[in-house]
Amino acid sequence: MISKIIYKAAAYARASKDDNTSDTIENQIDLINNFVKTKSDIEIVSIREDSGFSGISLIRPSFIKMMEDIESKKINCVIIKDLSRLGRNYIEVGELLEVVFPQNDIRVIAVTDNYDSLNPRTDADYILLPFKNIINEQYLRDFSLNIRRVLDNKRKNGQFIANFAPYGYKRDPNDKHKLIIDEHAAQVVRQIFKLKIEGYSAFRIANWLNDTGEPTPAERKKNETNYINPFQKHDKARWNAKYIINTLSNPMYIGALVQGKETTPSYKIKKRISKPESEWHIIHDSHEPIISKRDFDTVGILLKQDTRISTKTDKIYPLSGYACCGDCGNSMKRVVKGNYVYYVCASSIKKGVCSAHGIREHEFENLIKDAISKQVALIVDITGAFDLARTNFHLLKRNINFNEKIKERENEIEFCKNSKGSLYDDYKKGLISSDDLVKFAKQYESRITAAKQAIRKLKTEIELLLMNKSNEDHPWIEHIKKHKNLPELNRQAVVSIIERIVVNSGKRIQIYFRYQEELEAKVNILKALNSDIRGDDNGSNQ
Repeated sequence: MISKIIYKAAAYARASKDDNTSDTIENQIDLINNFVKTKSDIEIVSIREDSGFSGISLIRPSFIKMMEDIESKKINCVIIKDLSRLGRNYIEVGELLEVVFPQNDIRVIAVTDNYDSLNPRTDADYILLPFKNIINEQYLRDFSLNIRRVLDNKRKNGQFIANFAPYGYKRDPNDKHKLIIDEHAAQVVRQIFKLKIEGYSAFRIANWLNDTGEPTPAERKKNETNYINPFQKHDKARWNAKYIINTLSNPMYIGALVQGKETTPSYKIKKRISKPESEWHIIHDSHEPIISKRDFDTVGILLKQDTRISTKTDKIYPLSGYACCGDCGNSMKRVVKGNYVYYVCASSIKKGVCSAHGIREHEFENLIKDAISKQVALIVDITGAFDLARTNFHLLKRNINFNEKIKERENEIEFCKNSKGSLYDDYKKGLISSDDLVKFAKQYESRITAAKQAIRKLKTEIELLLMNKSNEDHPWIEHIKKHKNLPELNRQAVVSIIERIVVNSGKRIQIYFRYQEELEAKVNILKALNSDIRGDDNGSNQ
């Protein structure tokens, strides 16, 4: 008597997040169990379920375990609802059915597709089976493209679509596509920016947060949503310098919704790649800001500075990253010699690279402190004089045609662009030499740059001229006023007021202040106002 072969089967079910209700894991397993009840030669020894996994990839936890069971000979049969449950990648599914499973003597049954690899294959099967796999893959491709289009439209409309809100925000309970401030986390974000402006390094800020026991964004996410980060190495996530820097450079905190920075090459490839900034979806003033634009810009400047410090200190020195050598342009390095501290050119430490010149720290800081105090006093005086002159003059009656001046500069730019564009034709015709070609091109480019700068200054003057409340419309003025009569130099004052400092031989210091263009515009308008006021007075006396 010949014994009957009993197949030891794995019931495999897969459902993605977007599968319809009829394709739930439970429904698939029920269908397989009912099918097996009618078969006396099959015994289910394992049930493998992959919930929330797309069919585009075979990298799924339960699928991998099932393949391990095949290799260890624990099963010799796989039962699925239909072929799409194995996957929707035509090539990979074809490889499984035509190579992998046959090599391992695995019987495959797709219940609703009426497919059983044990049955002899007809000519029609050789046509229909690959065709079904192609249809399954086409379905996934079309579905993926539709999802991309929907998400792109939501991004363009300013709807927040990420799985988790950025740290400092939470989803609006009345509209999941809008962000509102999470006050506790927002306060931490404000403190991170405050510490950076005060001179703390990202490393020190991270250590401070860890020392105070502040939960990281990952810990808060885990506690609130049971989210598990598969890359987390420790039981409790810790703050680190990289996350601090990402926070300090994230425009989300000034109300800008930035999405679509990454994508995947295709629906088959899950690896994330960065997109060029021109393709990002950026919606300004999308939600309430946590950080002011002024503080965000200030921190942006700080992040570009050379602010390397000793691991033994908690704070960056007031002038770190701001002073450079006037001879070679290299940074000035803080050097301790006995009881004295100097700033010297970093290149001069290497023999023969630059001249050995420097300045004592105490003397240097006092010079900068006095310069800041004078600059603040100048701004206060100019602002007061500006407001007084404007009060005594009817601005709207002034006969300054800014638009005409701007148009003149725009015409000049257009002329230079056209002339520059025709230079090569003149060269080809032999009208100008190659040297002239280069020379004239540089001249036109220089004129274009100068005209653009002139337009920017004119527009700044228009803004200042037409504003109703100068200081309220320009918060930088009030921000700078806070540093008048400094008792001692501090990092915050340097960051707020100074752009860079050049140290020349003989302790000659050049200081480049921030907001110089705005200040010069105020001075120019003040001169014009006073000139017109004097003109009116002279006219009335005649």
